[in-house]
Amino acid sequence: MEELQLTGVTNTLGINVAMLSAENKPYFVKVGDQFCDAKVLEIDAKTSCVKWRQDIPQDQNSLRPYKDVYRCLRGLPPDLAARPGK
Repeated sequence: MEELQLTGVTNTLGINVAMLSAENKPYFVKVGDQFCDAKVLEIDAKTSCVKWRQDIPQDQNSLRPYKDVYRCLRGLPPDLAARPGK
């Protein structure tokens, strides 16, 4: 998932869709879709940000065997940008 690039966010028929690119192949995903080792949690067309939850297999015994990943076309998502130290 590290090589995954967010290339666009749009709203089609009331559904937010993210356009992703990996290894020069385009992918279109919506909230709830499984993609590689992750699940799409949020797509915000206003901020052009996508959030997905990526499984971390080696950490299955930890309290959080996953990490939340944000990708935005322009900078950080508003809630992360407002936090000190980010």
